[in-house]
Amino acid sequence: MVLTNLLKHLRFHFVKQKPQLIYPFQDSIRTINFLTFQSYILSHNRIKKKSSLFDINKAILQHPAGSEAQTSPKMEGQIARRRFAMMILLSVLLATSSSASASSPEVFVKKTISSHQIVIFSKSYCPYCRRAKEVFKELNQAPHVIELDERDDGWNIQDALSGIVGRRTVPQVFINGKHIGGSDDTVEAYQNGELAKLLGIDSTDRDDL
Repeated sequence: MVLTNLLKHLRFHFVKQKPQLIYPFQDSIRTINFLTFQSYILSHNRIKKKSSLFDINKAILQHPAGSEAQTSPKMEGQIARRRFAMMILLSVLLATSSSASASSPEVFVKKTISSHQIVIFSKSYCPYCRRAKEVFKELNQAPHVIELDERDDGWNIQDALSGIVGRRTVPQVFINGKHIGGSDDTVEAYQNGELAKLLGIDSTDRDDL
């Protein structure tokens, strides 16, 4: 969405008269139809996550719509502005790619676990998940709960969680970054006092669940 809006913005400001981008490279100019260029950038695999600006420049120049044109004095100012606009666009492409990588499900899972004392990866309709939540209610603790069934990326998060803990079932409970396990593991740790010890709270007067 950000990239699409930027492309529209660049078209409005730098390509007012003709729907084309004039991109200078090594004493020649490539004239590229703007809409074709946009589709090429967004849909082809030539620009990978770790591509450099040189790689992207090369991919643009290889675009089949590219053709050489001659410079003229009147075009010099436009060329300079469009060159600057293209560098902004390429920078955003790389930043968008890096951002997508940084927000992967595995990164989300690890960041969530490290950012909260108690984390439960759960599904709202699951009775085993409710049982695990009840444990912390008995301890007067408020866990950070991720309801996978209520998220669009819940399936991907569950896959990433499976790769980390070796289980795909829910709930999966973490305390201070330590994996406790599922519902039965959590109840057992509650009953033998391990949960209270990990949380640094009084373990007396526990009820059986």
